[in-house]
Amino acid sequence: EALDRLAGIPAYSNGGLGTTTSVFLRGHDSKRLLLVIDGMRFNDPSSTGGAQWQHLLVSDIERIEILPGAQAGIWGADAAAGVINVITKKAAQGTHGSVAYTLGDLGQKQTQGNIGYANNNFDARIGYTGLSSDEFSSITPMINGVKQNPLDYEKDGYRNATLNAKLGWNISNTQRLEINAFKAYALGYYDGSSPSDR
Repeated sequence: EALDRLAGIPAYSNGGLGTTTSVFLRGHDSKRLLLVIDGMRFNDPSSTGGAQWQHLLVSDIERIEILPGAQAGIWGADAAAGVINVITKKAAQGTHGSVAYTLGDLGQKQTQGNIGYANNNFDARIGYTGLSSDEFSSITPMINGVKQNPLDYEKDGYRNATLNAKLGWNISNTQRLEINAFKAYALGYYDGSSPSDR
């Protein structure tokens, strides 16, 4: 949704939370667009389908940089359309922490927490976001030519737990050493294409 607000970068989802999402840049699909989080490649190395955008939560994001145009010479063949660099938040000056809990429709729950410390030379921050939703049935049968209510059938839920840590040391006014760790664990449920798979 954050990217879809920008002109020329349409994003399409196949359904609710955790369903396949595609992002397009300069007419190219997701497999030609490289997603980088704090300098780390987020594209799926086990397939040629590109990044799994549907599992990226925006709660810990500070800013998004978009580098359009062919970047294959620098980043590789999966950056033929461009690179989207996501930069996560770093700690503010002093000691800070926060916890939030949100409830929504269809059993949606989101838990967020972070703690951080920073001075002029050093900063450290760790954040966690947990998201779960019961959602609804992704395949609803037709009975006597009438499509049934998806809320009356088994639910295809979604679970996501994302942990992000950032450690930085300002060596001088022009040099900084930074260590980042990003882990997203997501689990989605879906129906097959035939009634027997429901």
